[in-house]
Amino acid sequence: MPVTNKIVRIICATAVSATVSISTAGILRAESHKEMTGVVSKVVVKATPKEVFDAIRTYRKAEPLKRKVLEEKKNCTTIKETFPSVPMLGDVECTYQETEEPYSRIDFQLLSSNKLKIFEGNWQISPMGDGKTTLVKLTSFLDSEANVPGKDFLQHLQTHQDIHKRLNYVKRIAEGEEREEEAKNAKGSG
Repeated sequence: MPVTNKIVRIICATAVSATVSISTAGILRAESHKEMTGVVSKVVVKATPKEVFDAIRTYRKAEPLKRKVLEEKKNCTTIKETFPSVPMLGDVECTYQETEEPYSRIDFQLLSSNKLKIFEGNWQISPMGDGKTTLVKLTSFLDSEANVPGKDFLQHLQTHQDIHKRLNYVKRIAEGEEREEEAKNAKGSG
């Protein structure tokens, strides 16, 4: 009998230890999702931080079939966006909020989604040199409710592609506005 009790205690202790490990892993995953699924990309833009900031804001209304501004208040905007035909997920809809620190940062955070449990990140806008060149850094953390092999890789790839599309748009718009302004100034001084 004493041997049986000892075996039962060992089995119980092992089960408790496994449960604690599983629970702790869940907590660690929830707290460290940013390190595990974050995607970051940067671009140098030949424009002022204000021009970059304004270009980011214009992206909200670009592609109106995919993106719609639901509410706009001072330094806070709610956006509904559809990501069509996402691998493994299909059409993903999400509503998120952007919070602005003018000319330096825009944070975004998920309010609701049909398939995402995490969608958050930020745009960081940093002046360089003479203030006419800006480093733009876009960070995004994403996780879906899908439970399939390769999910993290595919999410990372999809997010990486989307980030580059957004950064290229901002660069193109911000630098184009600067060239128009330079052309106006050249005409005015000549």
